[in-house]
Amino acid sequence: MGDFVAVLICAIIAFGIYKLFELFVRRKERMAIIERMMDNGGGSPLNGSLNVDLRMNSSNLFTSLRFGLLLLGVGLGLFIVGLLHLNYIPELNGDERWIYKEAFAFLYFASPITFGGVGLLVAYMVEKGNRSKDRSAD
Repeated sequence: MGDFVAVLICAIIAFGIYKLFELFVRRKERMAIIERMMDNGGGSPLNGSLNVDLRMNSSNLFTSLRFGLLLLGVGLGLFIVGLLHLNYIPELNGDERWIYKEAFAFLYFASPITFGGVGLLVAYMVEKGNRSKDRSAD
């Protein structure tokens, strides 16, 4: 369990660093937009002076689906390994027990990644099917 906590803490730190960099990049983008507005006479970004496309991008529509299916896959993977861990570890001593613990440590790492990938593949298939329906409707 201690290894899982260490991996979780590392993942949280990496996510925090990513969000910090994203924050600085967005700030630079906002400053560039403000400078463009000043160069164009201080117009509103909604009146077309910045050529901003206000329509919803099709990739933004499926972000929650992707994220939801990814988390569903990770949760399902952890659930399955947890059930296996509770039901299939025999009462052994010494080296034999160590081998089982190492195998399950690997499964706790690999299973969420595998099921998360499957979740992303399902999201891709749904998105692809929806896009083909939209193109045939046009």
